[in-house]
Formats: sequence, C-alpha cells, structure tokens
Amino acid sequence: MNHLSLHPTLRTCSSDTILRAIKELTQENISYTSDMGKTYDFNTADTLNTLLLKAGSIN
Repeated sequence: MNHLSLHPTLRTCSSDTILRAIKELTQENISYTSDMGKTYDFNTADTLNTLLLKAGSIN
C-alpha cells in the first residue's frame, strides 16, 4: 500500500483504532446442522451491514 503514502492530504487512523472498530462490528458465528449431520457456520454481520447502509455503501 505504498501508493497511499503518496496522497498529500490522506489521513489515516492508527492500527489500534482500526482493530477496535473491527472488534465492535464483529458478531458470533451462527451454526446450523443439516438433516444429514453436516454443520455450517455463517455470520450475518448485522452491525457491519447497518453501518454500510448508513454510509450509503449498499442499498
């Protein structure tokens, strides 16, 4: 990502701030076991989806 350092006005936050934000947006996985006994894990990421909706990134 060296190209980001070439932008004269780009301001980025610290890695600690990024990690804290990611922790706040994470949710536990939901496990589903099918009739055949196979287990599937998935994550609906509701908090992240809400943030993306508010930011206008998704419709």
